[in-house]
Order: sequence, then structure tokens, then C-alpha cells
Amino acid sequence: MITIFSVPKPFNNSTADIQINAIQSWQRLEPTPEIILCGDDPSVIEVAREQGVNSMTSLKYSSLGTPLLNSVFSKVHAVARYPILCYLNTDIIFFQDLVESVQKIHLSRYLAVGQRTDLDLVGTWDFSVPNWQTELQALSKTNGKLHSIFGIDYFIFTANSGLHILPPFIVGRPRWDNWFIFNARKNGVPVVDITGVNSVIHQNHDYAHIPDWKGQGWSGPETDHNSQLYNQLIGAYVHHCNIQDA
Repeated sequence: MITIFSVPKPFNNSTADIQINAIQSWQRLEPTPEIILCGDDPSVIEVAREQGVNSMTSLKYSSLGTPLLNSVFSKVHAVARYPILCYLNTDIIFFQDLVESVQKIHLSRYLAVGQRTDLDLVGTWDFSVPNWQTELQALSKTNGKLHSIFGIDYFIFTANSGLHILPPFIVGRPRWDNWFIFNARKNGVPVVDITGVNSVIHQNHDYAHIPDWKGQGWSGPETDHNSQLYNQLIGAYVHHCNIQDA
């Protein structure tokens, strides 16, 4: 059984469609996971209520109002009902093969990661039809593009791994994911690449939600914060750990 947790953006415009698609795909996994939406934004709390999933508030935030990952991970770890945790971005669609692949990992502790397929998906998907998975997987195979080994959007790890203890990286900004894999390897936690046995979709979007956005990717002062923190932690270690380091 898995506890899935994520930090959604405010549910506005196309972002709302993207995030509802993701959440509804998680709800249809079997066995049914525990789902926790983290954040104090009123729309996040309201959607959690509407979708019948859990909400976690009272997080710690950056000076620009973005949640800090150490707050998110520690709070979820303290209340999670299941021994396997999954942190992911709220634009990620899962299928049943994700659960099946995790069930095949016979290790007492681990971190599982994988590449995602980028897909332009307009509007909300109809998850009520019986064949929603096969149709969406077919669309992804036809129109999607496998992202590089540096696109790390989901992290599945055992609660006993100690990986819930993080420095104050900012959610949704670069370098924390590289550190997360580095930290697992440093502490002897096996890192498993499950790209080949599941079909994960990332719904494409822009980055206009980032405070003081510089107009290219996720550049801005919060990216600078994560990069500086990463350099302090890693030091002279110049290789950025990625999915290929599994």
C-alpha cells in the first residue's frame, strides 16, 4: 500500500485541469492509495475536500511563499498510513502498471525513480470510462516524448529509508531532485529505475506560476536558493545524480 503526497499549485485555469487529471488517475490505482494534498492555498484545501482525499496544511514557506520540502516530507512521514511513500508533482498521471512495478521490488528499503513521457493534454480526461488507461496510454505512445534522465518527477521510497529528512529546498525548483538521489546513494539506500515497466505521463505546462519568473524555464530567485543550497551540500562533487545513477 502506498501513501501518495504532492504539493499542488493553486487550482486556476489550465493548471486546475492538469492537476485534477493527475489526482483522478491516482485515485483509480489498486489497492487504493492514501492521497495527501499539501498546501495552505484555499483552492488546494477545497479540491482535496471535493475529491475525497486528505489535506495537509500549516507548512513552512520560502520568503516568496513557496512550500519548503523539508516541511512537506517530515509532516507527511509523521502521519502516513502506509510503509511506502510516493512524492510526485501534481502534473503526473499514473497507471496501474506503476503499482505492479513497485510490488516487484523485493528490498527492505529503497528509492524508486523513473523517466516520464511528456504529453500535451488539453482539458480534463474522462476517467469514468472503463478503457481510460488504454486510450490514454495509446495517446501517450503516439504523441508523447520520453523525457531525459534529468526529468525526475516522482520518488517512491520506503518509510524506513530515512529519506524523509531533507534540507530546506523549495518545492518545484531544480537541484533538490539530484540531491535526493545523491543522498540515497550516500546512505546506502538502493536506487531502482522503473522506467521500463511503467508508463508515467507528465502533462506539459509553462512556468508562469514561479515568483519573479525570469521567462525561461523555472529561472528565478527560488532556483538560485536551491542551487546555492545544493552547492553547499554537495561541495566539489560536480556530477548531478539522475535516473541513470540507479
